[in-house]
Amino acid sequence: MRAVAGDPQSRFLFLAARFRFRADDREPLGEHGEGVTEFKGVATVTKLLVAIAGLVAGGAIVTGTAVAYGTTNASATTGMTKLTIQHVQKGCHVLSNGSRQAASMTLNLRPGASLQLRDMDIDPQGLVQLSGPKLNIRSHMMMGEQQTITFKRPGVYRLKNKVIEMGTMMDVKTIGPDNTLRLTVSVR
Repeated sequence: MRAVAGDPQSRFLFLAARFRFRADDREPLGEHGEGVTEFKGVATVTKLLVAIAGLVAGGAIVTGTAVAYGTTNASATTGMTKLTIQHVQKGCHVLSNGSRQAASMTLNLRPGASLQLRDMDIDPQGLVQLSGPKLNIRSHMMMGEQQTITFKRPGVYRLKNKVIEMGTMMDVKTIGPDNTLRLTVSVR
């Protein structure tokens, strides 16, 4: 097949023929695509693109499920997991990992991993350990402060927040009762 100047379809066929291979000897076809009458490779490329799109969609589903259920995996060698206590109008405050906000979250960490917790709520926040091996936790954090907690030993750690009442707190209206924040950290 010969390319005709100005004919886009012929030009495409010409360029495609330059990069096709013969099935019998895997040698490139001639520069002008001699011996090429139809292009069977288009179906193969389409199948490959569909397979790649399926893999990308599958990865997105797995990642979306992990985010939706509030599960974050972190390795002790990669550093630190970060959570923020944020002010919201409904429920007063929530935990946020940057992509999800909830009153309750679960983390999966390795021994030696750290959690950086930042208070961006208008109320001072305390953290109370309910179960698990003993942690070194500060008594409270004011707005803008943070603390880093290292989970040295395997186990299931359960924590909750405690709002520290201060006489000089701003009176900000919120909807509904205040959330009690709960954090479960599984260290394996």
